[in-house]
Amino acid sequence: MLRTLGYPDDYARLPLRRLLAHVLRSDRQRLWSELRHCLSQSCQGCRLDVRLLCGEEQPRWFELVAEVGFDEAGQASIASGLVIDISRRKQGEQRAMVAAEYDELTGVMNRRGLTRRLRAILDSTPTLYCHLLLIDIDHFKQINDRYGHPAGDALLKLLATRLGNELRGRDVLARMGGEEFAVFVSELDDGQVMQLGERLRACIADTPFPLSSLATNAMQRQVDITISIGIAGLTPGQAQQEAQDLAIARADQALYAAKHAGRNRVLLFGQHEPSPEPQGRPGNDHSLNGRESD
Repeated sequence: MLRTLGYPDDYARLPLRRLLAHVLRSDRQRLWSELRHCLSQSCQGCRLDVRLLCGEEQPRWFELVAEVGFDEAGQASIASGLVIDISRRKQGEQRAMVAAEYDELTGVMNRRGLTRRLRAILDSTPTLYCHLLLIDIDHFKQINDRYGHPAGDALLKLLATRLGNELRGRDVLARMGGEEFAVFVSELDDGQVMQLGERLRACIADTPFPLSSLATNAMQRQVDITISIGIAGLTPGQAQQEAQDLAIARADQALYAAKHAGRNRVLLFGQHEPSPEPQGRPGNDHSLNGRESD
């Protein structure tokens, strides 16, 4: 433990206060809450996973196991316990979470990961105004039929990268399945999210994809791809599952209308008429000017 926390081997002892000083602030608050609950209920012990700052390394996970002794008056008189290194276990859990919540092909979140992230955001700030964008590649089947499925898979990866480069760090990009993607954004009004949708559409339509990177036996050619986008807002204050289901249904309706209107366009749910197909790449004079830091 001394080595892990950066103390010399001949350090006389490690007082509890020094150990607690290494606990990350957010985990320390959880620890105090757990201990207060333990004492108020006269519990004899508690367990908690926390992260400790270990010298120059990244924080590592430890399990704290505490036992509390009480005197005849029922007052806590002594505490003892163990500090167990569980960093390997947490790494395994992290790998399992990545496998469960991220798309193996493109590296972006899958539907399950999107649902978890959306739930966490709505639970923490239920009044936050958010939008869901559903994105579908136009005529994607023709790519698979003409160039083969490996080329189609390569295109999906390139497209995910290109879309991700247009988003902020706090935005969420997910692959819903097949050639359909979703983007979840917050703190944008309808006009701003429409500008974002137009920029996503343009970043795909305005720059052809190099065919040589899509199939190993292809000649030096390029293929043009377009996408259609349907957008819907999540109503603040609704139950999380209800808000998500309604947004997906409405964004899907808007996406269907965009495709029915000729594809390669963006449509917000509730628009009476789809906007005319834009020419060229829209300007970046709004709050989503490329990738921003959190």
